Amino acid sequence: MFDVIYAFLCSVLTMRALVVALAFGAADAARATIDVEQEDLGMAFKTVHEAATSSNATSNHFLVATLNALAKYKCSPSLASFPAVTPETLRKKNNGWLRTVLDVAYDEGVDFIAVQESDNDDVAASTYGQNDSCITWKDPPPGTNDPQHLCWNQEKVKLSKDQPWECNKKNSFQMGGITACKFDLVADPKKSITVMAAHATPNFAEAVDAYPSILEYHPDIVLMDANQKGSLAKSVLGEGYSIIPAEDATCTTIKSAFKYRKLYQALEGTCTVSRKCTAEEQGFANLPGELHTCKLLLQSGKCGDMSSKASEGEQRQWGDVCKYASRVCGEYEQDYKKEMDMWLKQNPSIPSRGDFDLKRIRTLLWGAGPTLEDTVVKKAQEDVIIAKNGINLIASSVFPGTGNVAFNREGKQSGFPNQLWPSDHFLITAALTI
Repeated sequence: MFDVIYAFLCSVLTMRALVVALAFGAADAARATIDVEQEDLGMAFKTVHEAATSSNATSNHFLVATLNALAKYKCSPSLASFPAVTPETLRKKNNGWLRTVLDVAYDEGVDFIAVQESDNDDVAASTYGQNDSCITWKDPPPGTNDPQHLCWNQEKVKLSKDQPWECNKKNSFQMGGITACKFDLVADPKKSITVMAAHATPNFAEAVDAYPSILEYHPDIVLMDANQKGSLAKSVLGEGYSIIPAEDATCTTIKSAFKYRKLYQALEGTCTVSRKCTAEEQGFANLPGELHTCKLLLQSGKCGDMSSKASEGEQRQWGDVCKYASRVCGEYEQDYKKEMDMWLKQNPSIPSRGDFDLKRIRTLLWGAGPTLEDTVVKKAQEDVIIAKNGINLIASSVFPGTGNVAFNREGKQSGFPNQLWPSDHFLITAALTI
C-alpha cells in the first residue's frame, strides 16, 4: 500500500526545486537536489540569500523563515502520533536538532524566523537565544498550548518600544496562537516593520473570526503554520497581500499516519489511565465484559443508541467509554466510520460493525504489531509566509521538500518524519525586499 501511495505522491507533486530564485514576477526557476544534512540546510539558506544580494533590488532585503519543528514530546512512535518514528529519529531530535537549524539560520543571515511546536531549551541554547533575540508565547487551552518562538537578527532590527501586542521577552499567552511584534530598522530607526507569527488555532481563518483584533495591526509579514491552505489564510487578510508558496499544490507538511489512527485513539482514551496505556492493555477498561461488542453494548442501551454525540455523555462513571464506543460503533463521525469500514473490508472474519470486540481493540487493530504497510502518507499545505503588497519576493525555498531524493528514499523505507528530517513540516524561507 505504501509503495502505491508513494508512487502516487511522486507522480502528483511537481518536482520543484528546493530553492527557487527569481526576480519578482519572473517564471525562471533553478532546480536542485539537496541532501538533508546540515551543510545542505545552510546551502538552502545561502542560495536564497545570494539570490537576494545579487538581485537588482534597490531596497533593503530581509531573509525570513517559518518552521513547525514538531516539539520533542510530540515526536513519538505512538500509533496515535507517528508510528514511523524510529530511535534514530528521536536521537536526532533530542540531540539539539532544532538548535542546529536555528544556528545555521543565524549563520546564513536569517533576519526573522518563527518556530511553532518549539522546544524552549533548544531555542535558548541557539545563537538567537544567547543573543536575547527571541520571544516566546503559547496559545492557552483549548488551543495547542505549545511553545512558539519568534527570533530576529539584532544587527538588522530592534524591538520597538511601541508594541501593538504583549510582545516582550517573558512567556505570554496569546489567544488563537498568534502574536505580532513591531521592529525598528537599525539602519533607519524611523522606519519600522510589524511581523506576525503564529501556530493559528484551529486555523488562521477561525482564529481571526474569534479574535477580530488580530487584523487591527496590519502586519507587514506573517510567518506561520496556518493549519490551512495558503490561499485561505491569505484571503483572511483581504486585498493587498501576496503569499509564499504561491500555489496551494505546494506541499509543506507530510507524515505517515497509522491507517486506523482514530480507532487507535479510542484505545488510548479508554485505558485504565487515559493516554497512558500499558503494553498489555486492550482499552475500554471500564466497559463491563458482558457488553464487549458494539452489538451487545447497543442492545443494552447503556450508551444510548450510539448514533450521535448525544450518546457520548452517557455513563460518566465509566470515563470516556461511551464517548469512544459511540464513535467506533456508530456511523456519525466520518473519520471513524471511514476507518471502521476499511477495517471491516480488510478483516472479513468479522461480519459486521456490531461484532467488533471493543475489549480487544488493540489486538484487532495491530495484530502482532504495526508495520510500514499499516500507514498512509498524508500531505497538505499549512506553512506559509504572507507579505504585504510592496514587499516583493526575490527568492524562496521549501526545505527539504517533496522533491528531495534522499529524504523521499528514507521516507519510503521508514516513513515520515524520519531521521533525515525529524519534523512533519518543512522549512519555508524567503528573501523579501522592504
